[in-house]
Amino acid sequence: MKTIFTFLILLSISLVYSQISTVTLDTNGTSARFNTSGRFFYNELGGPGYTIPKDELTNVIYNMTFWFAGLDQNDSLHLSAQSYYGNDLFSGPISDNYNNTSYLTDFSNVLWKVSNAEIQNHISNYNSPNYVTPLNIVNWPAHGNTSNGESQYLAPFVDANNNGMYDPSNGDYPKIRGDQAVYVIMNDDAGEHTISGGEKLKMEFHFMFYQFKTNNYLDSTTFINLRVVNRSQNSYSNFKTAIYLDSDIGNAVDDLVGCDSTRNLMYAFNGTNSDYPSPTSYGVNPPAIGLKFLNHDLKFYHNLYNYNLSMDDKSIWSFMNGFVDTLGTPYTNMQNVETPLLSNINLSDTVNFNQTFQVVTPGDRRAVGTTNSTFISPNQSICYDFVVIYNRSDGDNIENLLGLAPIADQVQLFFDSQNQYECGSLLNIENQNNTFNLSTYPNPNNGNFKINLNGMFDVNIYDLSGKLLYSIQQLT
Repeated sequence: MKTIFTFLILLSISLVYSQISTVTLDTNGTSARFNTSGRFFYNELGGPGYTIPKDELTNVIYNMTFWFAGLDQNDSLHLSAQSYYGNDLFSGPISDNYNNTSYLTDFSNVLWKVSNAEIQNHISNYNSPNYVTPLNIVNWPAHGNTSNGESQYLAPFVDANNNGMYDPSNGDYPKIRGDQAVYVIMNDDAGEHTISGGEKLKMEFHFMFYQFKTNNYLDSTTFINLRVVNRSQNSYSNFKTAIYLDSDIGNAVDDLVGCDSTRNLMYAFNGTNSDYPSPTSYGVNPPAIGLKFLNHDLKFYHNLYNYNLSMDDKSIWSFMNGFVDTLGTPYTNMQNVETPLLSNINLSDTVNFNQTFQVVTPGDRRAVGTTNSTFISPNQSICYDFVVIYNRSDGDNIENLLGLAPIADQVQLFFDSQNQYECGSLLNIENQNNTFNLSTYPNPNNGNFKINLNGMFDVNIYDLSGKLLYSIQQLT
């Protein structure tokens, strides 16, 4: 009976996996695996999916997923929290019919991987007689089928001839970041939330994972741009996005995790200076990794010892808000002080760091980091940017962790200098010849200010609580 039961489990896993597509981002020294399941840096057959150095067997991340939640106008909770078993997220954009033949062909379990080299070659040769446009540029998900309830504009692209349509034969091309990028579109509406049981947000989630090939710290990084689009009729207050990170520094059983709120940084490191022996271990002087929030604050952070995979939406929501339980019991640190940020140590403060971690037992650690809350109205987008950083210098496990601090600071400066990294509107098109300018003045102000822009726009102004203060249509 035991043998038959095991066979059935393996068969079930195989059938589920056969419906999931996978692609690897590996243009620099890191190999990062992405799936249409919404489980990123993960091998759906079971195993870690973030390898560094990319040509070796050593991994630093086993799995990373995203949680989303907010309260509607009636204070009802809507929540999607992807995890290991089941699904709260589904492949493709919001649609009226998820079984539509063209929808299944275009979006069901599809990822898009494009390099900057391919784009530059396309720009130079798209009108050459013998040039054949790569399929990953031809099939870029720029548009949805509006007759099936999909948004006309999905993935960002450069519109060379300014006609509002994606047409690579006339010089249009995907607008990506970095030297190589993977684009993933998901939604939480196509099926029941079998992980959390939460009520649907009816939102769309656009992920762009990208890397730079360099000879400095960027060669060991992977950036994440997430665009959340509210396709529902609800306005969500107290909307939060969280990252669930299962980090394994080589062998999983001897790790520690924490955060540095001054840098909006989650981190993981080996609890001893010798990674627990296994074929995938780092050995002596193991590395440390960080997951840094680049454009939103790390508001809540919790390290997990045994994550209960069967938590319901109310438990997950409490967790995202810094509570131990649904009763609103706050977390406390080792000094019995209430805190929304457990193991929160500035990596520049070595004294406090040693006092915090010397009494903690290493193990298989997971963590959740939650952004600050915000308000999102129908048809509005919010962009989040994150980066995975890595350090393995000549030091020991602690020195490698503390060495994340200057890397985190440098990568923030690099990101801030990228002026082209705008979130974009729902149209999300860049015209080569047109520019968009918006400014408000005076800044700062006492509540009275002027808006200067070009074009035709609807303007809505909200206060920090999400209350609509002013609205005007077709402002030019």
